[in-house]
Amino acid sequence: APGAQVNVSFHSKKFHENITVEGTDSNINTFLNSNVYKYATIDDCSKGEMEYISFADSLLNANLAFLEKENFSAEFKQQETLRLKYYTYQILPSFRYFHSRIAQETNYVESPAYWNKLKELCVYDSNLLPIEEYRGFLYESVSLLSKSEFPQHTGIERLVSFIEKNVSDAKVAEYLVYKRVYSFVKKNGIDGAAKYFEAFDKYVTDPAMTEQMAQLKEKMGKCAVGAPSPDFKCTDVDGKQYTLADFAGKYVYIDVWATWCSPCRKEAPYLSELEHKFRADEIYFVGVSCDKNKGAWEKAVREGEVKGIQLYLEPENTFMDDYEITGIPRFILLDKEGKIISAKATAPSDPKTEETIAALLAADKEYHIVARGKFAYVGHTIGHLAADGVGILEGGILRDMLLNVFHYGAEAIQRLGCLAVETDVTSEVQSLHLLRTLYHNGSALGLTHQAQYLGMTILAKDHNLLLMLRVGKVLLANTLLQVQHHGARGINDVYVVL
Repeated sequence: APGAQVNVSFHSKKFHENITVEGTDSNINTFLNSNVYKYATIDDCSKGEMEYISFADSLLNANLAFLEKENFSAEFKQQETLRLKYYTYQILPSFRYFHSRIAQETNYVESPAYWNKLKELCVYDSNLLPIEEYRGFLYESVSLLSKSEFPQHTGIERLVSFIEKNVSDAKVAEYLVYKRVYSFVKKNGIDGAAKYFEAFDKYVTDPAMTEQMAQLKEKMGKCAVGAPSPDFKCTDVDGKQYTLADFAGKYVYIDVWATWCSPCRKEAPYLSELEHKFRADEIYFVGVSCDKNKGAWEKAVREGEVKGIQLYLEPENTFMDDYEITGIPRFILLDKEGKIISAKATAPSDPKTEETIAALLAADKEYHIVARGKFAYVGHTIGHLAADGVGILEGGILRDMLLNVFHYGAEAIQRLGCLAVETDVTSEVQSLHLLRTLYHNGSALGLTHQAQYLGMTILAKDHNLLLMLRVGKVLLANTLLQVQHHGARGINDVYVVL
């Protein structure tokens, strides 16, 4: 209680065996640290469902009997009785997960008796929120119940649907949303969290919760897609120092690992394979060891257990904390400017990793979309078109192509004027005259057969217009999808020139 005076003495090497509590409510604190209570453990999940529930019931009765024998106040006993319920059944929401693995009963499905027991315990009462065991049980149970009740939803939508139907206590709803959003952001970062933040703003008003979320958002924002990567200071096996600046100009795939980490060692051959496949490309594969035993890392490198660029993360680094790395292996993908593509990239053994890297490298190559046909269109700049939705007579797909490129940030043509092409471009002179009138800045483009402006090429050929847009692979794929979806109105054929 506030203002209470409590002195705790303990042996640092035998903490749980030698605790002495003196001062206010010392008898209660001594009792709570005596480990007389029992709960249904993970190992007990080897039992059948009803046997497990009956066993947990018996443990609760035994715990309550221990409590009743003590000479405590009625108020404490009442509060402790509530806590013991959730302490004893703390594993119940995870029973299926552990039972299917320990008992190897992979086809196990909960019976109505299980769901009834879970619902009996899972009450929505904000008066219980100060009890840590209740909060843990509540969150885990609601995660399970909401999945069962709203299988058509996922993520925060599922939780919100469940709350709207079942939870009338605003403080309980607030806690559930806060816990879900905070956990999601801490695990996944702020990328893709817009709906989570929307739910947070709707349900959470507690100042402490909002402040904690603001701090987490600020911290995780440093690891968001497009943010400059936190730096590191590393040394190689010969003592040469490196920072991320030493790898500028190429993509960087970072493997955070340690010699004692078995999953890390299993990824090593796959990482070597990736490095070999992309050895001639614009990408570095960098192993960063977080070993506390530098000698073990040096031995692994010198004996060839790991290959490629291998660095040791010096103790003064904040790199692990900056990336919220609490488990390894961890993989990070950066662009050529040292900005984050993925703070939690897929592992080398995952086929998606090779696909991602190949796509990034391919996007750096120059592609052309060639659309051949007759178009009739009058408009303004692409920026105006995006805002105003100016109409089009023919060749709507060309408009969609240009908007798509504009939307995805092809900086080379963001200021490009829209096409206002007559249906019959019959001569080179007409084509050049048309170019002069199309671009809003009115600058001369040169009296040559091929005129280029901001990465765009227009040619007059065989009484048709030949349009070429320089784009990356992602834009190309998006544009072709537009063609597939809308139909090539006014376009005779679309093809790619590498």
